[in-house]
Amino acid sequence: MPSHRFSRRVSSRHKNDNNRLPQTRFWFSYEGIICFRHGKFETVTVMTVCSMLFLLWSMGSQHLYLLRQFNTNEASMQSMNFGVPRIWKDSPSSQSITNGSSSVNASVITNTDTNINKIVSIETTNTTRNKNRDTKGKYAYAMLMAGVDPETSGLWYHGILFNAMVTSELLHRNSNSQSDVILMVQLSKEAKIKKLSDEEEDWLRRANVIVKYIPLPDHGIQNFYTIQFEKFRVLQYYKEYARIIFLDGDVMPNCNLDYIFKLSEEGVLKENMVIAWRAEPSSGGFFMLHPKEGDYENLEKIIERQQRKASETGILFDLKEGWGHNITSPDRWKSNLHKGTEWKWHGNYVDQGLLYFWVKYYKKNVSILIMDTIEQYGVNNKNEVILETTLHDNEPFKSRNCDCRTDDNNVGFTNSGTMPIFRRIVPFRDYVHFTGKTKPWMLINQKRLDVKEIVSRVEKNDVYNSSVFTSPQEVWQFTFWKIHERLQMGRIVTGYKDDNNEEYRMKRMKIFHDHLRIPNAVFGGHPKVYHANAVIAAKFGRDVNLVDARLKLEA
Repeated sequence: MPSHRFSRRVSSRHKNDNNRLPQTRFWFSYEGIICFRHGKFETVTVMTVCSMLFLLWSMGSQHLYLLRQFNTNEASMQSMNFGVPRIWKDSPSSQSITNGSSSVNASVITNTDTNINKIVSIETTNTTRNKNRDTKGKYAYAMLMAGVDPETSGLWYHGILFNAMVTSELLHRNSNSQSDVILMVQLSKEAKIKKLSDEEEDWLRRANVIVKYIPLPDHGIQNFYTIQFEKFRVLQYYKEYARIIFLDGDVMPNCNLDYIFKLSEEGVLKENMVIAWRAEPSSGGFFMLHPKEGDYENLEKIIERQQRKASETGILFDLKEGWGHNITSPDRWKSNLHKGTEWKWHGNYVDQGLLYFWVKYYKKNVSILIMDTIEQYGVNNKNEVILETTLHDNEPFKSRNCDCRTDDNNVGFTNSGTMPIFRRIVPFRDYVHFTGKTKPWMLINQKRLDVKEIVSRVEKNDVYNSSVFTSPQEVWQFTFWKIHERLQMGRIVTGYKDDNNEEYRMKRMKIFHDHLRIPNAVFGGHPKVYHANAVIAAKFGRDVNLVDARLKLEA
């Protein structure tokens, strides 16, 4: 038998079992090629050799194609099996998690079920995504940050900016949400800057937050009244998303809320969803809209009509007609504690009144969540709004649950003043609204939040234990600390060989706390009558002295 330099076994199997190739062994030598097949040696002609080489080349190409397909599918499947980690491990600052339409880099994902780290590299672009206008299955969470001007009003807006990063972390990194997180940014009318700083944009990009700049109002007035209407700009993104959940800048999700999107697209919930609050039938801090072409323009016309009427009558808001519909029995609005037919609730002449009118009386398609009941509104054959069905006992949310929750009354994920029922029913228990002075980034709360102690308690024995959080403010503080250190936000401290060096950690801690020295917000409290009057005077040239609707009616 001729001498040989090396040997190689090649096995091939055709998809059709009838054309299965026999196992063959080849010896490559100076003299030529000899193959061993069916238990005996055979001589291979030149033509046969060429044919076999072509066959091997074809098989290799097909194998490479299948391998690429497998890797792509494996990456996609791995990104869907993320879940809430029980062990929270830091990863390189350059990593990001796959996030809808945004471009993302290589990601290191820890799957604690299998305890295996896998690297996932997925590239998607807005261009590719928008090439097909079918938005089914594409969702987003949107926040608003308006009045930005670091030179004249300071860095008050960093509270919202950091909260957007925390929201993205809790949705994507911890809960495997497949939806985008959008931060709509409106600069102050006095601002000399044209955009956020490069550093701020870099923080948001690496935290998988998409920045969308929105223009100032055409009338030139910007105050707390005008800002309440800017949240409806989510309707302009109809080409990108099938559903959008708007979150106030001080709302923090406890887990993946994508189930709300899916229930809506499946027809279990309506296209739009609003949540009733204590005294209001619709909360402006958490709602879902189905954006469609022309919606935003039509909503602007509704606002224009309302403001023009106020300029002509001198009445800020008509409690009988509201935004354009006189509610008559048996129809009524209902909150958690009240009900009625007059448009008389907090925020009636701004976002919380406009939202209720838009989804119920203009779009005529909404699910209204009132504690553990869902009222489903649609139309009859006369295109009149009717209450179609009422779902009770927290259906269809009953089986939904945050993976991070250990029991129904875990105080670590609800504010102390939260009504007991909201600690156990979905989706109320799946997010926290830091109203008033409960915002974790406020100085009054930062004094009570010892991040070093929180991290030590939560990651005791290197195991992430969510049950030891004592407040949602601690959840926020812990999450932002993990983001802060992963992204190495702020000044880079050098000269230390070991990141565990105590002096290094203390300096990083100081940078963290310096970032959270956030001044009070420029826009706060509630819209006032003089805010609305300034807008109406600018739009219609009438410097009227608007009066409160309730006082006018009582007179």
